[in-house]
Amino acid sequence: MILTVQDEVARYRIDCPDACELRVNHEGTDFLLVPDSAEPEVPYWLFDEVLLEAARSGEFGLRLLSEELLE
Repeated sequence: MILTVQDEVARYRIDCPDACELRVNHEGTDFLLVPDSAEPEVPYWLFDEVLLEAARSGEFGLRLLSEELLE
C-alpha cells in the first residue's frame, strides 16, 4: 500500500507492508496500524511525526518514497 500524508510543511508518500491497515479514530485522526512481528495481535499505532520517522528510518518495513515541500 502506498500511503500519502501531508502536514503543514510537506506531502509524503510512504510504502507500507501489506499487513498494515489505515484507521481513523472518533476524533478524525488517521493512524497506521503496523503488526508487531513478535506479537501480531498487538499492533503499533503510528501517526504524525512517529510515522514519518519510522518511514525515514525503514522501521516496521515502512519506506519513505518522496517528500515534497509545500509552498
